[in-house]
Amino acid sequence: MQSPTVSFVIPALNEQRCLARVLERIKELSTRSGVAIREVVVVDSGSTDNTRDIALAHGCKVVSASPGNVSASRNLGASHCEGDLLAFIDADALLPESWLDECYSALVEKQGLAAGSAITINPDTRSWVEKTWCELAYRSPERRSISHVDWLATINILVYREAFAAVSGFREDLITCEDVDFGQRLSATGQLYRLQGYVDVIHLGESQVLSEFFRREAWRARGEVALLKQRWRNPRDLLSFFLPMLVVMTQVAGIAVLLSLLLSLSTGLPALPEHLQLPKLLLGLGLCLLPVLLLVLMRRPAPSYFLKGWLLLSIYFWARTTGILRNFSRVER
Repeated sequence: MQSPTVSFVIPALNEQRCLARVLERIKELSTRSGVAIREVVVVDSGSTDNTRDIALAHGCKVVSASPGNVSASRNLGASHCEGDLLAFIDADALLPESWLDECYSALVEKQGLAAGSAITINPDTRSWVEKTWCELAYRSPERRSISHVDWLATINILVYREAFAAVSGFREDLITCEDVDFGQRLSATGQLYRLQGYVDVIHLGESQVLSEFFRREAWRARGEVALLKQRWRNPRDLLSFFLPMLVVMTQVAGIAVLLSLLLSLSTGLPALPEHLQLPKLLLGLGLCLLPVLLLVLMRRPAPSYFLKGWLLLSIYFWARTTGILRNFSRVER
């Protein structure tokens, strides 16, 4: 029987900072599981740096696409592929050597349609923002696991080409959250699996400072509205959409309580009975701190990340709420 082949698809826009390292990692992937790498397709969306030259120098097939729609870029790249499987990889994702073997083995053993790996922190980072977000969003208490999931982040995903075609690929009307939509449609037809703890992928494109983190999460919120229109009956999607707004409203209420207490103490008008001052203070602090702090604790981070996690998750909720109300442009790496 002929060995199955995989085609890599990498959407790219001004990715010269990371692309060479990403392509070198792909060349170093083990293929002991029997799957062979057929080609790497880089879909260039009008880069003005050396992205295209780097791709060509590494022997990639380069396809030109219109800027501004990563779903269209991935679909276009897939249409130029000849492999039995498609590996969608972001241009800032460093794959470990055994990534392809492990993901393909998981597909075969569990008869799945797609598999991908969890994300781990960049060991070279010095940013507390990146370290804290990786601790909250990506770290798992399970050391090694293969979990059944209903979507996979397209920073790295291995999927059978026929399964991809059966759901018509990515929705090109979605600017963000296209991976969530794709995964949920794909999981309605078969099983998806995420590998955690032994082939984790290093993401070089995480936010480094708070302003970048806010703008990137506000931009990502653009896809939430479009998803909700299609899946408003799904409790998980409803929670994902409304939770940031609920948290923001709770924090605003807490700030209002604390300001009113400060005003009453500084002016004496209106007078606040002494026995109510402490409860009002605790109420204000609780509304500002507890909802987000409880969510941080649910992720079970190291104690040193509690307060930083509260700050970052609060900014996340404010960004997601703001992003629903107004459009933000994509943050380039």
